Amino acid sequence: MQKVDTAAFSCGQKKSDLEVSACLEEQVDTSAQRVQKALQRNFKEAAAADKDRVEFEGPESSNDPNVHVNALKASQAAWENYVDAHCTLESFTALRGTAQHHFYLGCLDRMNLHRLSDLRSPFTLESQRLQPVPEE
Repeated sequence: MQKVDTAAFSCGQKKSDLEVSACLEEQVDTSAQRVQKALQRNFKEAAAADKDRVEFEGPESSNDPNVHVNALKASQAAWENYVDAHCTLESFTALRGTAQHHFYLGCLDRMNLHRLSDLRSPFTLESQRLQPVPEE
């Protein structure tokens, strides 16, 4: 059975297109802020992992001293490009109708929530990663 997106459903209960848009934009803003908090946490952990790696390998190592931070930056940039393209494609369902922007916003919110689960820290033990993610 497919899980119902209750937040998007509640926005769909609004009386006007403007109210629906405002509701969806608020949801996207909230989920985007949560993603940013998770990214900040991961960047701190990545920087600490890079520092530990440099200490282990020694300062004369020819390896990239910021490998973890750079990988996270690249991952986020690729994800942002994917989300924009995917949500644009998904919004074409409404074919320039008044709901096209609503489809786009709903997709952005859903993708942000997926990204939160992807941003579970790769620097924690697997047993810890299986625990529920607290609100970011």
